[in-house]
Parts: sequence; structure tokens; C-alpha cells
Amino acid sequence: MRKLKLLGSLVGAALAVGALSTAPASAAAGDGGISVKKVQRGSVTCFNYSWGDDGIASYTVYYHNTCAGSHGLYVTTNAGLSHECIWVGGGKKGSHVFYTPPIKFEHKKTC
Repeated sequence: MRKLKLLGSLVGAALAVGALSTAPASAAAGDGGISVKKVQRGSVTCFNYSWGDDGIASYTVYYHNTCAGSHGLYVTTNAGLSHECIWVGGGKKGSHVFYTPPIKFEHKKTC
């Protein structure tokens, strides 16, 4: 009788652990629990960059100037209608928020 009671407790605990371990997987599978944002990455002369949708109508661009001197990262957004040049010191990193998705990145020696 004692063995049967212990076995029943172990089976109950195993089922509870199994139910807990599958909950995050089903949420990540797309039933509305967790969303995975795609990050875009690239590089142009002197710059490595990445950006993604922040989820609230904004896009943060992260950049790193890999050259020794200061250079500009020229970003085109809004279907080519908006342009912005970000001046970055040599070896420096940073970020900038845009309110339309970036569509093109270029290197500029001056801004």
C-alpha cells in the first residue's frame, strides 16, 4: 500500500513538471503569448549596423564605426523621402531611433 501511494505521488509530480515545461513552448509557437522580432543586420564601408521593429511604430538602428576616423552613416527611410546623416567618431558605437523603417544605408565622408 505504501509503495502504491509513493508511486502515485511520483506520477503526479512528473505530470505537473511535464505540463509546466510545455507551456512556454506553446506560447512561443504563436498562440499570442510571445512574439519574436526579426533583426536586420548589414555593413557598409566603415560601419556595421543592425535594426529591428521596436513594436511601437519606431525602429532603433544600432551602429558601430569600424574605421579609425570620424565618418557619417547616411540612412534613407520613408520609401526614400527622408534622409539622415549620423556623424560617428572612429571606433564608436551608438543608436538612433527612426519612426519609419530604414531602407538604405550608405557611408559618407562628410555630413
